[in-house]
Amino acid sequence: MTRTIQLALHPYGVGGPGRHGLWKDPRAAKNASIDIDYYIKQAQAAEHALFDALFIVETPARLRRHQPRLPRPRGA
Repeated sequence: MTRTIQLALHPYGVGGPGRHGLWKDPRAAKNASIDIDYYIKQAQAAEHALFDALFIVETPARLRRHQPRLPRPRGA
């Protein structure tokens, strides 16, 4: 019986589990999390290395804490 292993890449932008300070590294692209070219390069590198899959986490583009505060209606 032949055994195989399948490899998948889960690229992070400038943060992620255990990498909370990565954005401070001068070698890290500051906009990697929102730069499609960054993810294309990651996918091409994974393809070149014969990885089987690329997994990108879907995240809401506008989180509640980033929304501007709107003035409250009078009487509220």
